[in-house]
Amino acid sequence: MNCRKRDEFKQEETTNPLLRFMWSDFRPTEDCISAQDEMKEKIVAQFIADVSSRNYGIVDLSFAAFGIPDLSFVGVAENRLMYQTLWKREPFQLYCRYPISRPIGASEEVGWNVADGRTYPVETAEKSLVTWDGRGDLGVYISNFFGVFDYRYTRCIWSFSNPAIVRVSYDAPQDDAPGYQALKSITFDGKRIRRHDDNHIEVTPPEEGRIKLALIVVVRLRSLPWDMDLIRRYGVGGNEIVAPAGFPYSRNDWRLGEPGRCYMLYYARAPKYDMGVDLPEVLPSPAVPESPDDDPKTSIIANKLRRNGRRVAE
Repeated sequence: MNCRKRDEFKQEETTNPLLRFMWSDFRPTEDCISAQDEMKEKIVAQFIADVSSRNYGIVDLSFAAFGIPDLSFVGVAENRLMYQTLWKREPFQLYCRYPISRPIGASEEVGWNVADGRTYPVETAEKSLVTWDGRGDLGVYISNFFGVFDYRYTRCIWSFSNPAIVRVSYDAPQDDAPGYQALKSITFDGKRIRRHDDNHIEVTPPEEGRIKLALIVVVRLRSLPWDMDLIRRYGVGGNEIVAPAGFPYSRNDWRLGEPGRCYMLYYARAPKYDMGVDLPEVLPSPAVPESPDDDPKTSIIANKLRRNGRRVAE
């Protein structure tokens, strides 16, 4: 990493303390937990100070603290601050950095122009979020994001950037909502470009641009402000990664594709091999130890908010 990028990332982590927390070492050791708690304290303190200053000393979580609209999962993960500091980074961009274009109707002798698709990285980061209503096939839907498009007098070709993560906002319909079996892996055409020379470029056939992704994270979004967001994780081979016992945001009493529910789906490149095993969506949860430390109401954030006069939903 060059010095310019390092300074840029450092500034982004100062602007967005949640970003620094994401890179924490989350191993359940005493030192790691202590460091995590210290970082949580700093985040909450900045959150409260920012909101209080905007609201004349009254803590009101409806105010956008340092660019975050609320403390729900989607409020924290999908907002302009995250687009400016995290999702704008190259490993998370959906579209190829260098789209090509030329005037509509131009002869074959007219060369294609190569543009910089990161001139406005925040806007392209926002467009990298796939928003899907659950109708049809998700792979076909994503395939249509790429290919040849005409904009007034210009013809452009957009192709897949091969990011580390593909984000999908999924609103399950009331009828025939796709569930885990339909969404655990998806295949689509990333519209690869074959360049013969500056004047002769073509989009490769679908079999050459085929991309396969594996579902690695599902977040069941809260439907009410006092509800909880729930998370479930998978390996790229389809095996569920069972959450530690007592983790309050992971339960096995829900399924992907519940009618009318909203989810965030995260995909990564699927392995080339096929495990050939139909793994279950949910594995049995480990036994939950009876300890007050497992109660989310005793979390560091809840206690901090209580001390600052904010009522926490019981």
